[in-house]
Amino acid sequence: MLTKLEHYGIRGIALEWFKNYLTNRKQIVKYKQKNFESLTIKCGVPQGSILGPLLFLVYMNDISRCSDILSIILFADDTNLFLSHKNLDTLENTMNHELRKIASWLSANKLFLNIKKTHFIIFKSRGKKPNQNVSIKINGQPIEQVKNTKFLGLYI
Repeated sequence: MLTKLEHYGIRGIALEWFKNYLTNRKQIVKYKQKNFESLTIKCGVPQGSILGPLLFLVYMNDISRCSDILSIILFADDTNLFLSHKNLDTLENTMNHELRKIASWLSANKLFLNIKKTHFIIFKSRGKKPNQNVSIKINGQPIEQVKNTKFLGLYI
């Protein structure tokens, strides 16, 4: 996070302030009236903080540089990837190739994809033959194909 802030022009006293804000934080788990050992938080931003959403957007902003061909829409903590091609085999191969780039970015940024909340949908013209078996994967894990999905509050 600090490297990204510096990249975007935050330097000097302001960067030191962020460094102080983000480092040496601790967390503790309390379960059934028992406190567990306090641990240092090594990455992330304080949950519920005013700066949290803004810092998250700064952190995620450069995911769009992973691919020159995917259209990427970011909204809060929801990321959507779009790819279009007339040939389904080409679409499948290209998307799997681009997802390797996304997986690499996620790993480099210490982020994890919840595969259970991840799915894809294929749109086609009326009259086209039914969808063939399409295998889209990220980190070797298959992504579920669905016929409809919720996108920014709308069902498509």
